[in-house]
Amino acid sequence: PSVPAADGGVAPHLGLSARELQVLLSLAQGRSVGEIAESLQVSVRSVAGWRRQVLTYLHLDTNSDLTYYALKNGLIQSAAVLPNSCASNAAGSLTVRTAS
Repeated sequence: PSVPAADGGVAPHLGLSARELQVLLSLAQGRSVGEIAESLQVSVRSVAGWRRQVLTYLHLDTNSDLTYYALKNGLIQSAAVLPNSCASNAAGSLTVRTAS
């Protein structure tokens, strides 16, 4: 079954392999290529290759583009992409914690 994309078309990420989707989600959540490689117990080069394939397949350029794509298509929620140094206040505004 095809899942509609946010723009009403078919979601392109459905054409990704399970590993490519896993890398997409990890990158969109702010994990580095090295962190992903370590958690998957594969080489950094392998993860970098999957990242490149995902970017090419989805016609994207950067990890920020991947994050936007994942948010737009409901693959992740916005709280999943906040680094530890950031938080949302009650009004929904993003605040960044600085070292004291």
